[in-house]
Amino acid sequence: MDILKLSKELIATKSANACLKKCEKAIEAANIEHFERSNVKGILASNRPSGTRKFKIILNGHLDIVAGKPNQFKPVIKGDKLYGRGATDMKAGVACLIDVFNEVQGKVNFPLALQLVTDEEVGGFNGTLAQVDAGVRADFVIAGESTDFDLVNRARGVLQARIDFTGKSAHGAYPARGNNAVLQATRFLADLEKLYPLPKTDQYITTFNAAKIGTSNQTTNKIPSDAFLVLDIRYIAGDLDKFKANLNKIMPSKSKLTILEEVPSVNTPLTNPYLKKLASATSRALGQPPTSRGALGASDLAHYQKVNVPGVEFGPIGSGAHGDTEYVEISSLDNYASILKDFLLSI
Repeated sequence: MDILKLSKELIATKSANACLKKCEKAIEAANIEHFERSNVKGILASNRPSGTRKFKIILNGHLDIVAGKPNQFKPVIKGDKLYGRGATDMKAGVACLIDVFNEVQGKVNFPLALQLVTDEEVGGFNGTLAQVDAGVRADFVIAGESTDFDLVNRARGVLQARIDFTGKSAHGAYPARGNNAVLQATRFLADLEKLYPLPKTDQYITTFNAAKIGTSNQTTNKIPSDAFLVLDIRYIAGDLDKFKANLNKIMPSKSKLTILEEVPSVNTPLTNPYLKKLASATSRALGQPPTSRGALGASDLAHYQKVNVPGVEFGPIGSGAHGDTEYVEISSLDNYASILKDFLLSI
């Protein structure tokens, strides 16, 4: 299959569902199942009969698209770089996964699946998670995110929470008579930053983002009796319970904590036999052992973590995801596909 050609076609396609259709046409599989939940579409192609739910390896990719400028949907090649919206995140990676699946599916004697979804960028709750909820499982999952051939075996979990603060209203001219809920929220944030200082560089540590702050108060001369704060917490494995405990310690007595969303962290040991085989295949191709590291952002691997299925993010070389200069290195695409084929045939 012409990986570069399909990559360019997908970059030029502005609709995730249209991308999914193009990919389905490119997949050489007799068995392709369609999934849909809350109008989110996904497919599962496999070398086993339709309805199979347990696989040895699943190749996972996403096709949803972050909004971009019109010119970003016109693929451009400059030297060894293919520019365009989704080039590195992760249309070119999906093209590679299709090529790998097409070539290897009939050569391996184990259940192999290619999973393509369309909502990873917004959490994957109706894409990958819908398939997991339908019983899809594997011994090992590879999410084809661009990682520069690093083995991303860890990823931070996500905790989104809302805290409501309760004060006492009064006339703004008489602050001693009230209890300002907005000030409670800002003092809470100051205390939280003391516990979790904001890093000055990207680090694989637990961090928080104050995403929203507000109050129902619409009058300038009134002390607000209520306020709310929405936090986006990214935590490393083992830190979640400690973070929740710290929140409760510094919250004012009448405040209320509501968990909006919770996504588990990913932590696949380097001793995992499939991860070791993937590392060996990468070493053979690149002439040196790959680097392992943690991802600051979450991926659909988290949904497999919930059901104790290990996995790794592993993909070609690229940069600028979601930005104006997003690109993938063309030469890395064939290398990536070759590594995956070597890995699958070694099992």
